[in-house]
Amino acid sequence: MKNKIASFLIAFVIVAAGALNAYADSARERLAAEGDEYFHAQDYPRPVAAYKMALSADPSLGRAYYGLASTHHQQEEWELAIAAGKHSQPLFEPEATGLVLLGTDYYHLKRYDETLAGMSKCH
Repeated sequence: MKNKIASFLIAFVIVAAGALNAYADSARERLAAEGDEYFHAQDYPRPVAAYKMALSADPSLGRAYYGLASTHHQQEEWELAIAAGKHSQPLFEPEATGLVLLGTDYYHLKRYDETLAGMSKCH
């Protein structure tokens, strides 16, 4: 009887943990998707809040850092855009657009050496 109860409890914990992980995955993805929607609607600062909430759920979510970098870029918040862009690079397959944005952010801050270094990764 004790073995059956113990087996049931172990199975319950495994199923519950899986459900919590699935919920966490869907919640962070939902928040990142909301950030994308707000970004495309140019409804600032709502994407910033959504991306930050997604990152609080999962700090390794490169998509949210990329969205955050793009949002800060659009608002001409160059330092914030650079910081988020740097976080996104190792987590999110950098594409040319992201590298160009990062280079442009450096350019606006007159950090020309870093502009050229960032742009040289585009080819």
